[in-house]
Amino acid sequence: MSDHASGTAPAMRRYLGLVCGGAALGLGLVLVFNLAYDPLWYFQGNRLGPFNFAFNERLSKPNQFLKIAPDRLDCLILGSSRATLIQTRDVPGHHCFNFAVSSGGVEESVALARYAQAHGVRAKRLLISLDDFNFMAPGPGTIPDFIRRLERPPWFLFQYLSIDTLAFSLRLRRGDSPLDRVYDRRFQAVVRPGRPPYRPCADPEIQVPLGHPLTAEKITQFSTLRDLFPEAALHAYLPPQSIPRVRRLLTGYGRATFLTLMVQAGRMFDSLHDFAIPSAVTADATLTYDGSHYLPEVNRRLVAAILAGEDGFGLRVDGLPLERYLAAYDQALVRFGAECQPP
Repeated sequence: MSDHASGTAPAMRRYLGLVCGGAALGLGLVLVFNLAYDPLWYFQGNRLGPFNFAFNERLSKPNQFLKIAPDRLDCLILGSSRATLIQTRDVPGHHCFNFAVSSGGVEESVALARYAQAHGVRAKRLLISLDDFNFMAPGPGTIPDFIRRLERPPWFLFQYLSIDTLAFSLRLRRGDSPLDRVYDRRFQAVVRPGRPPYRPCADPEIQVPLGHPLTAEKITQFSTLRDLFPEAALHAYLPPQSIPRVRRLLTGYGRATFLTLMVQAGRMFDSLHDFAIPSAVTADATLTYDGSHYLPEVNRRLVAAILAGEDGFGLRVDGLPLERYLAAYDQALVRFGAECQPP
């Protein structure tokens, strides 16, 4: 072997050692940084700041769910991001878990309920947000494979050695939330302070046309919940929305069409409340940050109305004749629903 060749081999080994060592150091730093901020809630969440962000609720919520002895739970909250703002302590007499996720539809609510049941939950009460988009045709599937297979989430190392997860941790460090809806250290949803005031008549959403037909077929999947939890009381509700958004909904789909579907849906649950009907609450722009998501204190009142079995805030729909429902909306729109004036 030549002197040149014999000198090259050790140099190459040193080079490879430096490369491998540098890669290991880099991955170690990524892991430590991600563990410190824990953006996917595998452990205690973000302990270096006041909030946890909603980066991936379909992974982070199961991570927390499996940490809290699911067999002690007797209550589930299901639905979309609107229902995430129900705090579990506001459901008295129960140990609840809030399994609502951003844009969560019927299919996801049923899948998450099945996942909870498979892991030991024996629910006595379910609170289900019945969002207007639940009456549209199914969209693309967003249920993670591990949820469908009723398995544990992917191992934390697979996630926390990832540069993508590092980007989440860096956003936590900067306080750069993707949403005005965040979670506190107890993983209860709150509204981030310092948000700009909501201006109902300047809401860009009310200018977007509604182009999807409505049908009651999709929501029949909720009947699966009775099979999963035969002893549970099922309480569904239409979440509050700003009055301009409600006007858009009624105009776009037809007032009678939409309210008829709600009456039909009411037959599937032990109770169904409509909190979107115009009221002093939905007329108050300080109680929402976007006209669609209302503050935890509003959701506290909402839960109290459901559990009391009284109208109070909102309107109980199950068992209500359609004619009375239509009349109630007409009266509410006259009382609270001043139309937005063009600029």
